[in-house]
Amino acid sequence: MKIQSIEDVFIHLLSDTYSAEKQLTRALAKLAREASCDELKTAFSQHLDETHGHVERIDKLLEENSNIKVKRIKCMAMEGLIEEAKEVIESTDKNEVRDVALIAAAQKWSIMKLLPTARCVRWQNSWDITPPENCLPQPWRRKKRPI
Repeated sequence: MKIQSIEDVFIHLLSDTYSAEKQLTRALAKLAREASCDELKTAFSQHLDETHGHVERIDKLLEENSNIKVKRIKCMAMEGLIEEAKEVIESTDKNEVRDVALIAAAQKWSIMKLLPTARCVRWQNSWDITPPENCLPQPWRRKKRPI
């Protein structure tokens, strides 16, 4: 995708975020299976449910704004982070050591997703884009945050 305008940057970030969320839905299911602690399995399953909600909100945003077309790109950053988590699974036994390493991997994912999402939200508010009800992630609806 050739990026020539601010709108193109928005589309690229949204496309990248969409890809990251979709990749994450597959990865979180695996992490839930591979964790040894029941509480961690539950936490990964809940995160998976939230991530499905993020994908659905982007789908709804696209459905209600026909002028926005996401590109078929792969978020390479998320792919790399997921690969790191797979390596952790392959190199550890199913015990508390793996659990700690999986928590660290999931925290990296959360940080990686935050900035592009925040930027998209701010730009969405600046342009003629109608966000569907409850489109924004929960923390962004509570109060406006500086970006």
